[in-house]
Amino acid sequence: MSENEKILYRKYEVKVKFMNPGTCLAGDTYDEKGHKIKSANEMFTKSDIDFLKSKGIEKLYYEKEQVRVEKTIEENNQIKQISTSLPKKSNDHKHVPVFLSDIHRRPGLLVCNLSNEKYDFFMPRIIANGISLYRLDEEDQIEIVLKRYRITHLIVDIDFDGYKWLHLINKLNHENNSFHIIIIYGNPQSEIYSNFHAKTVITSSFDKNMPQKDLVKKTIEKINETDPYYSERSHLKVLINEIDNIKIDVYISQSLIIGGIGYVISPLELTFSLIKDVLGEMYNFSVGDHLDRIGITIFGKIILAQAEVTSLDRENKRITIRFTHRSESLLVGIGKIITGKLNDLA
Repeated sequence: MSENEKILYRKYEVKVKFMNPGTCLAGDTYDEKGHKIKSANEMFTKSDIDFLKSKGIEKLYYEKEQVRVEKTIEENNQIKQISTSLPKKSNDHKHVPVFLSDIHRRPGLLVCNLSNEKYDFFMPRIIANGISLYRLDEEDQIEIVLKRYRITHLIVDIDFDGYKWLHLINKLNHENNSFHIIIIYGNPQSEIYSNFHAKTVITSSFDKNMPQKDLVKKTIEKINETDPYYSERSHLKVLINEIDNIKIDVYISQSLIIGGIGYVISPLELTFSLIKDVLGEMYNFSVGDHLDRIGITIFGKIILAQAEVTSLDRENKRITIRFTHRSESLLVGIGKIITGKLNDLA
């Protein structure tokens, strides 16, 4: 162990309202009164979560084995928060972040050969609706992707190499791969359009010349229609680690800027840890406060947003905000972080 590291036993907190059916926690789990709720790695069902809510239990706690953390060089020498990983229910000993523990039940959309512009518009909106998203540009990798991830829907732009994709999809269908096929097209009178409808089973076909927001909306509606998990699905969110390096600056006034480090992020919300608490009382933040100017550094770029404070964790000095205004750049940045973590689950 280096001089910059320290071994700690860490106690972790999970808010019940953020839990989904299928969640597994890495240690024995207790309520706020110390009553044991579940053993380590035991799965929470929908009934379990509903019961906890009915009893007014808002938080659960568990202790994980000793972990190695790096010391910061902040003035107060506090320990950096680390991202926690929870065991996946499988035999391969891989790990799934707590908020993605139900990933095996969510629909997965594989986007094939869409333009970068369309993909950047699709991505954050698909993610915000709780749908896993993966991208494929080379058809020779599709079989690997289908084996690695849970793919329930596939969307293809048939105007680019359409016959190549038609041949590949027919081959996959012949091998009994089960997924819904959505095609987007530019000309319904084209030969490739007719061939797709004649030679393979199409779930839906959409004109890509319609406004992009309408195209995304129709795609999401079609996925929801065929998703038995739809009523239980929540938006995707992930734990932020040091590699993501998301920094937050809350502009209170010209002379007071409050700094923070991202902890959990989704297209709708952000939880961040305060770097310092110089005023001692979370800077007098209250639930419901409107933050008119927030600078979020993501992928090295500062993006401004507006938000409302939705919860305060005074013990851990964390604030959760819900975005009231997000730019397209912020949506795309958050989407890239989440899709990156989805890809890392394989």
